[in-house]
Amino acid sequence: MLNTIPWYVALFQSLPESFLILKLGLILFRIDISVKNSFLIASITAIFSYLIRRYFITFGLHTVITMILLIILCTIIGKIKIIHSVIGTFMGVLIAGALQSIIVPLLLSISKMQINDLGIYPILNIVLFIPCGLIMLLIYFFIKKRNFYLLDISTYTEE
Repeated sequence: MLNTIPWYVALFQSLPESFLILKLGLILFRIDISVKNSFLIASITAIFSYLIRRYFITFGLHTVITMILLIILCTIIGKIKIIHSVIGTFMGVLIAGALQSIIVPLLLSISKMQINDLGIYPILNIVLFIPCGLIMLLIYFFIKKRNFYLLDISTYTEE
């Protein structure tokens, strides 16, 4: 069974994480989504993340469901082609996952805490997200300032 999360973790960790996943993942492929739409999508995703983790789903499956929800909402609310939503969301999740897999174990080791402590002290989820979120934000601003992108998929059309 998956550890449930309190509402404040959904608000202060899930919401900004979803927002940054969208903004960062999409900008890498030169796809723009407004802050308003990103915030709306992230808010809906955070609510669903809270409900998913509170009531059901085994570990790992919640991530897949959250990604699918991000893709669907990005397509509907952001009016972005589904393939672009898939690519951008996957890239954002990949970056967030890579950062978390490096930073969280490092911070847990430094603080002499265990991974199980995240379930016991939910506030740690927020505390451990802060460095990851800040790095994602810095990467986003760097990309935006330098006009960097991996691939301009906005120029590709469906035939």
